[in-house]
Amino acid sequence: MGHLGVSAIVSIIVLAVVVTSWPKDATPERTTTSGIAFLNGLRKLATFSIFIPVMLVAILLGINLLYFNLLGLLVLNNFGGVEADIALFSGGVALVEIPIMLSGAIILRYISKSSLLLISSIVYAGFLWGLGSATSMDQVWWLMLPAGLSAGFILTVTLGFVQDLKPNNSGLGGSLVSVAHFTSKLWMAAIFATGTMISDYAGTAWLGAGVGLLAAVILFLITKDQATSQQATSEN
Repeated sequence: MGHLGVSAIVSIIVLAVVVTSWPKDATPERTTTSGIAFLNGLRKLATFSIFIPVMLVAILLGINLLYFNLLGLLVLNNFGGVEADIALFSGGVALVEIPIMLSGAIILRYISKSSLLLISSIVYAGFLWGLGSATSMDQVWWLMLPAGLSAGFILTVTLGFVQDLKPNNSGLGGSLVSVAHFTSKLWMAAIFATGTMISDYAGTAWLGAGVGLLAAVILFLITKDQATSQQATSEN
């Protein structure tokens, strides 16, 4: 059975679990709205304090997507690996991400979201740089731990970070999360296209590392004061 057949079977199993396990009475009795008109919502999104942080978060998410695009190409073309190595590495990274995601709330008791995002992005940039510099799978396996650690925090913290941009309006905050995730795919495609146009797959990984690190530093600098005040308020 080929890869597509296995994927199809797994998808059918997941669909069956969702259909059979979904609560029958999950529809809320009353739906609340934000009260913000569509054009007014767009104007709020266009403000500097919201638009720039959302775009920077989208870049960080896009860099994570870039890894998925590059891993298989690098493993097969640069590292002398096989398809099974791609699956094992991706699965190992995901295995590391799970406890990291669960421990995010504990870490955030002692450090702000912007600081944790900066630290995680530095580690992730190092992972991408190492991925582009590696010459064999023996070297790549060592990158599994930093990849899972940093990606786990980035994927978890960005969700709350974006929602905190509008803490008193959960509807708009949830919409911003969708905007960030949608835009991340555009950033990923732009970085991948630019990198492969001017360099090779390794160079694209290095480009992604640089862009992600720059975005994380700018995000930290423009939001650190807001993060400090929010943390002080929560402690009081």
